[in-house]
Amino acid sequence: MLPPKQKDVLDFINQYQSIHGHGPTLDEIAEKLKRAVPTIHQHIQALRAKGYLRLPSSNARGIGVFDPHEEVIEIPLLGFVSAGGGIENLETPEPIKVQRSMLSPMGQHYALVVRGTSMIEDGILPEDVVIIKYQNYADNGDAVVALVSVGGTQLATIKRFYNHGSKIELRPKNPELKTKTYNPGEIEIRGKFVGLLRNG
Repeated sequence: MLPPKQKDVLDFINQYQSIHGHGPTLDEIAEKLKRAVPTIHQHIQALRAKGYLRLPSSNARGIGVFDPHEEVIEIPLLGFVSAGGGIENLETPEPIKVQRSMLSPMGQHYALVVRGTSMIEDGILPEDVVIIKYQNYADNGDAVVALVSVGGTQLATIKRFYNHGSKIELRPKNPELKTKTYNPGEIEIRGKFVGLLRNG
């Protein structure tokens, strides 16, 4: 059974989503329940950790509720991605089940397990499973899986992408880590983050 305050948050998100077709923002929840945004954020983190909520993708609107009756499909879990290391491939990709609403309407998708803390302010934590749409391009602000060529070695990471023309910026969402810039030829986009499964 959920604590009363967490249940209030979940009930409001459920009601809002049924009316509007998408979830509310943190500010909308805080205003409705007359609580501070940091307090609501703590409740959201707890509900997500328990599997009640899903993280919106970088261009999604609001916080969504998992629907147990929604269609579930399988995508391949390819391996692990760290904050600055390479993608560690599994010997054999493993299928994992995700709700269809977590995926983009078009295109193919895959999943990776996160190792590292480069995106913690976006709610992407170590051992979370990120859902990635295969694509080789990105818009400014997208969270992407990128391969970076450094000294003849390719490293993979998850960062926010910003194209400044002559330079590409990969920005972490962790105040303890620094933004890095690269020449366009040093970056290869391997996909766009579209969803997350909390592990644990």
